[in-house]
Amino acid sequence: MAREKEEEEEEATAQKSFIMLTKFETKSNRVKGLSFHPKRPWILASLHSGVVQLWDYRMGTLIDRFDEHDGPVRGVDFHSNQPLFVSGGDDYKIKVEDF
Repeated sequence: MAREKEEEEEEATAQKSFIMLTKFETKSNRVKGLSFHPKRPWILASLHSGVVQLWDYRMGTLIDRFDEHDGPVRGVDFHSNQPLFVSGGDDYKIKVEDF
């Protein structure tokens, strides 16, 4: 009985700790990948439409758009030290972009 109460309290605490900070509309039918910048308040979003979007999650604004792939972009990631990111898609291409 005590274990059940403990589990319920843990679940309630976990539910209270998650708060949505912001929401973005990508205008694409699917988001395939996301990456947080290691130092800046940015998110990369790779889209099914072949586009990579760079968002400022604090301001809720689209900073830039990279339309470099022919087909869905399956993954994106920021370089940890350089102003670069990498993307890979169904077009069999891996692209390194400077931002």
